[in-house]
Order: sequence, then structure tokens, then C-alpha cells
Amino acid sequence: MREILEEVLQRIKPTDEERKEIEKTVAILERKIREELDERGIEDAEIKLVGSVAKDTYLRGDVDIDFFLLFPHNYSEKEIAYHTLSIGKNILENYEEKYAQHPYARGKFNGFSVDIVPSYKIKSPEELRTAVDRTPLHTDYVRENLSDEQKDDVRLLKAFMKGIGVYGAEVKVGGFSGYLCELLVIKYGSFLKVLENASKWRKRTFIFIKGKPERKFEKTPLIFVDPVDARRNAAAAVREDSYYKFILASKYFLKKPSMNFFFPKKLKGSAEDLKRYLEKTDFKVYIIKILKPKIVEDVLHSQLQKFSRIVHDILEKWEFLPRNVFYFITEEYAYLVFSVERDSLPKAKVHEGPPVWTDNAVDFAEKWSSLGIEGPYIENSRLYAIIPQKIRSLRDVLYHELKERDIGSHLNKFKENMVIAPIDSLLENLSSEEIEEIYGGLLRKLPWWV
Repeated sequence: MREILEEVLQRIKPTDEERKEIEKTVAILERKIREELDERGIEDAEIKLVGSVAKDTYLRGDVDIDFFLLFPHNYSEKEIAYHTLSIGKNILENYEEKYAQHPYARGKFNGFSVDIVPSYKIKSPEELRTAVDRTPLHTDYVRENLSDEQKDDVRLLKAFMKGIGVYGAEVKVGGFSGYLCELLVIKYGSFLKVLENASKWRKRTFIFIKGKPERKFEKTPLIFVDPVDARRNAAAAVREDSYYKFILASKYFLKKPSMNFFFPKKLKGSAEDLKRYLEKTDFKVYIIKILKPKIVEDVLHSQLQKFSRIVHDILEKWEFLPRNVFYFITEEYAYLVFSVERDSLPKAKVHEGPPVWTDNAVDFAEKWSSLGIEGPYIENSRLYAIIPQKIRSLRDVLYHELKERDIGSHLNKFKENMVIAPIDSLLENLSSEEIEEIYGGLLRKLPWWV
């Protein structure tokens, strides 16, 4: 195992050349930001490097330089956003305005991705005015509590989580943030100790480093009380699927260590592979193709996850026996893919009526005695009838149901033009990349098993 970890570190630790280039870039950027602030007569704002570069926990070739501009409280939120964005626009290439709780600047400088974020200067979480204000406190905490040796443990943990697909607090992943990785290493001492403890986690795990939490937390699978702010769960973004995957991967790696956990092979799949899968399972696979709205990525993923849940619920309600529902995104479209055991319904269905003692029992019996195919009959004190099934095909059901459903404010605009079709009819028009996405999503192989 030690040999594997040493080899991984050789591949993920930044080189001396990369370090020097980053240090040079940080120094130039800080000087330029200071010049911009001075030109505006803003002498009381502090420039602070935060994130993995400041903490020296970044991975080779995966560097985001994050600068926070810490303003005194006499500035309004509108003012700090305006100054930060205009500074970013003047300094950065490929400039973009991004949004968290408020706008921030993103772009490139000397080939590196850079964020410049407005925030307020605070000494404790009680002074918070915006959600990002505590980030510099996080940076200070990690720098004070993480040893030089443990920085490599954090790198191993990040690479491991990336490899198994659970790294990142964004909606798309619903996984472990860089800060949470650092806290786990601080708590348990090393990469392997984190895995040993995680392998013993159960349905819900509660962790804290110091002091007692100041509030009750929502029932998320993992609660890690933020040592900087005991009112906050540092693991709030971790979804159940990411949490359980990390537990299983930890168990498996400790038993059978492999480079595959850090550098997984991509699952290849052709149209022929897809056809073989369909023959083996006899499942019916359908695709919903909808135009991709031009919105913030987190919002898009949030709405597509909601759309996936709605489709699964409809398929379950109508007894199409869904087996898998997932989505992926291309430059122009969003694709929701699902497999079911059947895609057509019988000509008749069981219609459940009221208990016999209710006032409308007679009305139900009279209506379905003439319109029904069987019954009405009594079963366990309730009336039932076998009635004709008006809508029978899966496509008709989905078009009918989704017409009235809210699948997300931005996706709703494209519902009328969405396409619902069996995969067989679309295969010839799908690119090899799209086929790979579909094949991988259907097989659901865990990354280290590919």
C-alpha cells in the first residue's frame, strides 16, 4: 500500500517549477489588485489569498487562485461587489461575472484560473454579513492546524475522492469540499486514518473537533461541525450517494489497494455494447432530450436532478417498474435517460375505491358497475373495480403527466419541444461521446471496478 501512495504522490504533488510559477503569479496579482484599490482610494481593504493555494493543499495541474478582498463594514454590499468586479475586469483575461450570495470575478491570469471575491473583514463568525465572510477564517484555521506532512495526506484524500467521483461540494457532485477534506485529515491525522474511520461510518455520522455544537443540525448523512463556526455543518453538501460511495471505497481500498481509486479508467461503450446490454436485460431504455437553458451550472444541475426525481415518480406511479434514471449534459442539450421493465400497460387496471362505510361508496359502485369491466367488488372493506386503461404507452403517460408538472422554472420553458423516444430510434443520431455517457450511466459501475 505504501508504494501505491508514494507513486500517487509523485503524480499529484506540484512540481518545483509549478510552485514557482504560482508564487510569481500570486505576487503579481496581489500587486495589481493593490494598485487598483489605491487608484480608487480604498486603503482600508485587505487582500487575502485563500483556498488550496494559500493552504498548500492543491493538486498538480489543478490550481485555482482565490483572492478575497476584505472590506470594512462601512462599505455596502453593492459597493464591495462593484469594486471587486471592476478590478477583476481590468486585471483578468476571459473575464466572467459569477454569483454565489453576491457577484464575484472569475477569469484567467498567466494561464491560471483566478477568482476575486468581495467579502467583509471579520474576526469571528458572529460578525458575518455574507456567507463567504468566514472563508478567510477557514484558511487561517487550516494553516494553523495542518502540519506540513499532513498536506500530502490532504492531497491523497482529494485525489482519492476525485477518482471515485465524490470530490466537490457543487450540486452536480454533492460531495466533499476541499475544506472538508482538510478537516478530516486534521481530525483523524492522516489519509489512511481517514479511510479507516470512514470504513466504520454508519447510516449517519456526527463528527466534531472541539467544543459542542451550538445548534441541532438537519438530518444529513454526515455532520462535521465546523470548528470555525459551530453553527455550521461543514459537510452539509454531502449527499447520501456520495457519502455511501466513500464508505464503500474506503472499505475496499483498505482491503485491496489499487491505483484505480486515484486514476480510474474510463468506461468505454459503443453502440454495439449498448445493444448487447439491451439484449441481456430486456429493459426498455428511453431518452428525454430537452434544450439546455443558459443558466448557472449549479441551478441547471439542481433542476435536472428535480426533473429526474419527477420522472422516476411518474414511472413508479404508473407501474412501468423503473430501474434507473440519470442525466447528462452536452453543449446544446440535456439528456435524461431511464430504463424500465415495460413500456406499455395492460388494457385494464385496478381502480381503488372508498371504504364501504363512507358516504360516496354507493356513488363509486353505481358508476363502475356500468362503466367498469369487473366489479365493483369488496376487498378488505374497500371497493375496487377493474376499469379500462385510457393511456397505455409510456411516452403518452410522460407527455400527459409532464405537461402539468413543474420541472424547474428554466426547464419548463422548453417542455413543449422536448423529445421522448426509445433509444433504438435515436442510436444512429447519437455521437460516440453521448453513447459512452448512456452506456456508463446504465451499467453504473463504480469507478474503481471499471
